[in-house]
Amino acid sequence: IILILLNLLLFSIYANASWTSRDIVRNYRRVQISGDGSTMLAMGDGFKIRKSTNDGVSWSSLSPSETNGAEYVSMSNDGQTIVMARGQRIYVSTNGGSSFTIKDYTMRNYNDIIVSGDGTRAVAVVRDGKIYVSDSPFTSWSEKGVTKRWIRLAISDDGQTVLLSDYAYVSANTPQYESNVWRSTDGGDTWAVVKQVHDDGNAYVMGLTISGDGNYAYFANMNGHWCGDVVCRYWYKSTDGGATWGNGINAYPMEIKSMATSTTGKYILAVGDGKTVYLSDNYGVTLTAGTHTIAKSVASCDMSGDGLKMILSTYNDNLYTHVTAPPTCDANFFGDSGSCTACPTHSTRVVGDLASCVDCACQCLAGHYATGSG
Repeated sequence: IILILLNLLLFSIYANASWTSRDIVRNYRRVQISGDGSTMLAMGDGFKIRKSTNDGVSWSSLSPSETNGAEYVSMSNDGQTIVMARGQRIYVSTNGGSSFTIKDYTMRNYNDIIVSGDGTRAVAVVRDGKIYVSDSPFTSWSEKGVTKRWIRLAISDDGQTVLLSDYAYVSANTPQYESNVWRSTDGGDTWAVVKQVHDDGNAYVMGLTISGDGNYAYFANMNGHWCGDVVCRYWYKSTDGGATWGNGINAYPMEIKSMATSTTGKYILAVGDGKTVYLSDNYGVTLTAGTHTIAKSVASCDMSGDGLKMILSTYNDNLYTHVTAPPTCDANFFGDSGSCTACPTHSTRVVGDLASCVDCACQCLAGHYATGSG
């Protein structure tokens, strides 16, 4: 019952999601929400990393000057461990961004960095270089993989399944460009190509994301093959943590640049150059346009592990958030508002010390339910 009610709630949320403008106009390129929904981060050109702990209502700049202009930032599910790559350095905070410590300064030009939800494993890539991995407290970084033009990283909560995309010019003949999705199941120590995307124009894997439990993964092909006289745009889904991928789903006219998913992979948020936000509450069986649009083209997005909190950044505009309170318990449930547990149902009327059951449903009082027959 509780799953049905939560699903109905989220279906309503996703079908009619409205967005609240937050902060002032800035050119934020990336945003992130911690898995537990307690912390939001925003980063972009020329600005310090900004942080909110009240669902985007107010924002403060992280104090270290090193955070100026940082774009490649990632945090753990509790928002306490933050890893940041800025130019040739890697910084780490273990106190929610109150202070940062330089953990690597080896003249590498980092292009992305990510930390696992449990805060134990971090992976960083150099744009035209290799892959580097480290375990908490991230004092040393080991070189892995081959040299590629790496683009985007995604990681499961336990840090074991890691996905990574690249981009390369192939030849003057079609396809001219290709983009690959790589996968590691040992925290980034070893890698294998699991999906190759060809194109006669600009094959570019965008919005790479994986569910916290490591089971579902999604990405979009920014520009796809020609479908008649229009450009097809595709997005892809994996139900085995990125080991295999289905055929591309034609998403025209969507031009997805960023995707985010929940802990289980059931809820998906997708945004791109257009002003429309696309949502799914069924593991990507459908990806539909929300009823509300954003004033400017969207640059990036993220959602909390339960899918109840979402954030968007836009080019030269505000941040936008959508926050929905968790379901509350009523007479047919017990527990706190975030973890309602359904009472059992019975084929006959049930009576007991603390509750009386009507219409075959047990009414809970004081956190208990009645048993017996009568």
